[in-house]
Amino acid sequence: MSQGEDYPTATLTVVRTGGLGEGVTVDYATTDGTAVQGLDYAATTGQISFAAGQASRTFTVPLLTDSLDEPNETVQLTLSNPGGGATLGAPFIAILTLVDDDPGPGHLRFATAALARSEKLTRVAFSVRRTAGSTGPVSIAYAVSGGTATAGADYLPASDTLDFASGQTSRTFILTLVNDTLDEPSETVELTLSSPAGGATLEGPTVATVTIVDDDVAGQVQFAAVATAGAEGATATVTVTRKGGSASGVSVTYATGATGGGSATAGVDYTSAAGTLAFGPGQTTTTFTVALLPDALVEGTETIGLSLSAPTGGAALGSPAQATLYLIDNDP
Repeated sequence: MSQGEDYPTATLTVVRTGGLGEGVTVDYATTDGTAVQGLDYAATTGQISFAAGQASRTFTVPLLTDSLDEPNETVQLTLSNPGGGATLGAPFIAILTLVDDDPGPGHLRFATAALARSEKLTRVAFSVRRTAGSTGPVSIAYAVSGGTATAGADYLPASDTLDFASGQTSRTFILTLVNDTLDEPSETVELTLSSPAGGATLEGPTVATVTIVDDDVAGQVQFAAVATAGAEGATATVTVTRKGGSASGVSVTYATGATGGGSATAGVDYTSAAGTLAFGPGQTTTTFTVALLPDALVEGTETIGLSLSAPTGGAALGSPAQATLYLIDNDP
């Protein structure tokens, strides 16, 4: 039979079969199995007397409760020395199992296996839970590393040990994110638990992933105006702007003589211009120039096509991405 260790006693029944005419006796005694007398139970001996016609009697074994998390334990019960003409039947040896009722040190796990946070939240608290028991002090090691994010640039690597006091079921540690000005995809950091101590065991999830959600926008690059003008013999300045975000360093290619653009002739009316414009983080405007060539011809206003292409650094082309430079004739 079995009995929870939190009960004060276990009651055992002895039965008499095969004849009930006379009064008989039998001795009983307890001995250690895996349980220890004085720690898990009180040693018990005695004699049971059956009156004539009596078929069953009981005796009790005092149990000793404790706060130890331990396996179930056993006590051996033995009948001996039958009297009054009785004999021992089977079984005359029985096992009493003491069922442990203490919850133990428990299991350690992450409270969640996945979490997403904006990079501007530079301090992210992460919880480790203790379940299925909280008896005694335990500890667990944690580490912050791995994933697609870059240590030092996107987060600060860390490793340490979390200590749980007896009865404590939750602890937290801090993941530190680095808020940058780069427009980039969301990235991940891996958190791991290992090396439980104090009798605790690991239970999933023991690996968690934090997704760092980028909050930076590189924006769109475009001409400041769809048209600009300059007189022949001068240098025209063309402005390119960045709108909708200014994170990261970005660039865009510019060129004169855009498709469908221009009645003016390169090398005669102006000098062709092409190159790359770079915007630093936070920069929203830049310029390039076009040299307009003088001549002695009386001619009307001519046009030069301008275009933007191939943005980099996460930027996109805005509108207008094509513009017209008007070349004003200044010959009398």
